Amino acid sequence: MKNKIAIFIMFLVSYSVATSKIDTKDLLNKDTLYITNIEGNGSYYCDGISDQIEINRALDRVAKDKSLTTVYLKGPMSCVIDEPILISSNTILRGDKTVKVQLKDNVEWNMPNKPMIGQKNPNGTVAWKIGKYGSGTISNVEISGFELSGGIQKEPTGQYFVMLISFYDPSFIKIHDMNLHDSKGDIIRFYGSNVGKSHDLEVYNNIIKNSGHEGIYFIYPNNIKAYNNKIYATRTNSGIRVSTGSNFSIYGNIIGNSLKKRSSGYAGILIGSSSPTPIGKADIYNNYIYGKNGGIVLEARSGFDSKSSLKDVHIHHNILYKIANYNSNSYLNGAIRINGFHNTLIEYNTIDSSQKDGIVYDEHGREDKRGTGYKTIVRNNIISNCIGSAISNLNPDIHTFNSKYNDFFNNGVKSDDNINNYNIEPLYTHHKLKETSGWHHVVATYDSSTERFKIYVDGAERANQKFLGFGTIGTNNNDISIGSYRGLNYFQLDGLLDDMAVWNRALNSKEVLSLWNNGDGKRVDDSNLTRGLEAYWQMENNWLDTLNNYNSNQDWSTATFTTNAKVGNYSGLFNKNAHTFFPNRLSPSLALTISVWVYRDKKSIEDKDIQTIFNKGAEENNNHIWLYAKGNRIYFELGNGNGVRHSISSLGELNPEELDFHLKSKYGRWSSKKGWIKDSVTSLLIDKGESKLHKKVNLGAYGDTPEESKGELDNNLSSKAPQ
Repeated sequence: MKNKIAIFIMFLVSYSVATSKIDTKDLLNKDTLYITNIEGNGSYYCDGISDQIEINRALDRVAKDKSLTTVYLKGPMSCVIDEPILISSNTILRGDKTVKVQLKDNVEWNMPNKPMIGQKNPNGTVAWKIGKYGSGTISNVEISGFELSGGIQKEPTGQYFVMLISFYDPSFIKIHDMNLHDSKGDIIRFYGSNVGKSHDLEVYNNIIKNSGHEGIYFIYPNNIKAYNNKIYATRTNSGIRVSTGSNFSIYGNIIGNSLKKRSSGYAGILIGSSSPTPIGKADIYNNYIYGKNGGIVLEARSGFDSKSSLKDVHIHHNILYKIANYNSNSYLNGAIRINGFHNTLIEYNTIDSSQKDGIVYDEHGREDKRGTGYKTIVRNNIISNCIGSAISNLNPDIHTFNSKYNDFFNNGVKSDDNINNYNIEPLYTHHKLKETSGWHHVVATYDSSTERFKIYVDGAERANQKFLGFGTIGTNNNDISIGSYRGLNYFQLDGLLDDMAVWNRALNSKEVLSLWNNGDGKRVDDSNLTRGLEAYWQMENNWLDTLNNYNSNQDWSTATFTTNAKVGNYSGLFNKNAHTFFPNRLSPSLALTISVWVYRDKKSIEDKDIQTIFNKGAEENNNHIWLYAKGNRIYFELGNGNGVRHSISSLGELNPEELDFHLKSKYGRWSSKKGWIKDSVTSLLIDKGESKLHKKVNLGAYGDTPEESKGELDNNLSSKAPQ
């Protein structure tokens, strides 16, 4: 074999003039067989046709030769397979991230549970051909590094066709740093046939998308870890599922579905059992789950008294955001839902905007078989903005909640308090535009040198788009209109405006943040941002422009003023029957920024009509400037005067993975981008919890961690980054 490797390396060196894709210095490991897209004497290569033949040839060689350990897919390369890749025990399959292994489109596999990567048993059989889940055993396998795609497949109704990776009775398996997507069945499935066996399975640092069934599925596992995976868009079932196992940890995962679409699938994390086989030593923590039909679910699927077997699960330091319930038959009526599990400890979690309850115990018809005496401990959590209850016990005859030191804020149904629970606004770090009334800081910018439009809301960039060929901003002789379209009585604002300014340059993100000032607002003339300033209306009980560019010939204003102000003492009041406008003097062409504080109530946000904030010029002439609100979005539209106009709109809310649930603090709160920073206000939930050591801790997902926000007398956090 050494001679073959030497010949292969010599071939690659001589071939380097024709292709520079292969770096031969990476091909010198004596225990490794390399697969490339270059055909050579003694080499293994992929040519895009039935590439499993070459890959399996290399894997078989490693299985037989004790001096070899690894098959390495060297990128960049695309491999197409039409039958499974079969790996044996004591084998490593690695690849570069520039390698894609894809199942041939519409290959029409006609056997359920058939995987793209499966096992070859010691007797030569393959697991997936025997029984529902398979047979045999496999151990000491590692798969990492490359992309694995199920391609485009047809699936007969009701069949679990095309797994990506599936092993039967596995032990000591690692799957990590993979890009895994598009299965009709599970992406990864482990079936542990021996319930008492220690399986020692690890799945970590993977990106998993578009699974037909589970993202990661452990059946009868013991000693498993699933961590730091990103799992998106599970079609019919859960992101991570464990069926009847013990001693497992699920942590650090992001599991999400798009908030722009109707939720699909089951829970983010599902722990279930249909038998009295014990589930124990389960630790579920530091996960972020959003947009799923259920967040974390503990579920005894059969009716039996399970107190002695399904118990002691620890759920802590998780964030569950906007958990929905679109599947009426799934009973997923809470961000955390429990049935048949006993002595569950739920602590230091943040649950926000659940479409049903925050935490619920619900037997849905099995309570007559369950027995009595079940309990759940709930402490040091924040449960806010849920449509239902913070905590809901649907089976009080058999189950009780022990609830203390939690915050239940702004939920649709009042929860019964037990001990020292609070009803306090959390003051999360992030600001959501989503359907929230009140003041928001809006900034729109355009720069002709980059041809890029941007919108910022509350200091965060919410839209950014480049339009090639747009060029400069069109000029016109129309008046500037504030609060209505072109000074006419339509497209009128229903709300308040404060501290409006216009520049002939595009402010950068740091300048925008300084104006937002962590939500407190800073006057333009207090922020050293006067360069390029064209107009500045403070709206301090008058319509004077402080630069005196728009004062002498003001046409008229039917808007009034109110003391509900964001910056200063007054703001402009617009109620769909009021507006103000000024004669034309503004002619930006190369760049533009509009900054303003906008207040709208819930009724205004629910109004689907266009509501103008700032306007200059007629849209039909394509030389206009227009900033307006519609629903819960902000729109920014420009014309270039040459028949072209473009607009962008802010999202109704931030990308959920950009939301920050740290609590605000004057004394310091942790930011992954900026380290310890200080806010102008402090959340009252700092130091409101209680730990086992009886010291005060923060409520929510960062409580009792190095990232918890500081209180006035808190000296246990340094200025250094948490480890």
